[in-house]
Amino acid sequence: MGRNPEITKEKVIVAAAHLFNSQGVAGTSMDEIIAASGVQKGGIYTHFKSKSELAIDAFKYSYGKLKEYYWEKMSKVENRLQKLVWFLDIYEGFIENPPVKGGCPLLNSSIEADDTNPEMMKVINEALDDWISIFIRIIKSGQKRGEIKTSIDAQSEAMFLIATIEGGIMMGSIKKSKEVTYNTVRKLKQYIMKRYTI
Repeated sequence: MGRNPEITKEKVIVAAAHLFNSQGVAGTSMDEIIAASGVQKGGIYTHFKSKSELAIDAFKYSYGKLKEYYWEKMSKVENRLQKLVWFLDIYEGFIENPPVKGGCPLLNSSIEADDTNPEMMKVINEALDDWISIFIRIIKSGQKRGEIKTSIDAQSEAMFLIATIEGGIMMGSIKKSKEVTYNTVRKLKQYIMKRYTI
């Protein structure tokens, strides 16, 4: 019985996603992907023309897992103000046990791709816009439901929240201190409760 090509492709994407998100695309060899996936080089290049093409699919997988992780947990909370606070509670758990090995794929991939890989940056930018739109929808929904102040500008606040979270991740990584990131989360909770509460 022959191999299922879709299963083979998925195995490569999953293995590459964990490796790329942990040690970067440039820092990961094809031999490591072969060892982690159990798929030989010929099998990998049957599905992907290049390592860069694989990196894009691996990022999409990682971002999808990140979104799925948060969305499943956040969907359990109805109040939109509490949903934003709950997101930060979930995030504290993410620091210790990320759904994708290596931490936040948005931050990791954007730092490595930068201006050297415009195709990858386009995909990362689309993911970031999607992430921002989720926060915008939560804030606007909370305003309609009378749970969040109507004076709050949803778009600028969504961008601020995400920028602060990602900045906290970066600083914690540079300082090798989870406490730096935890402190950012705690401050954001205070900010949301003080600024958004009616």
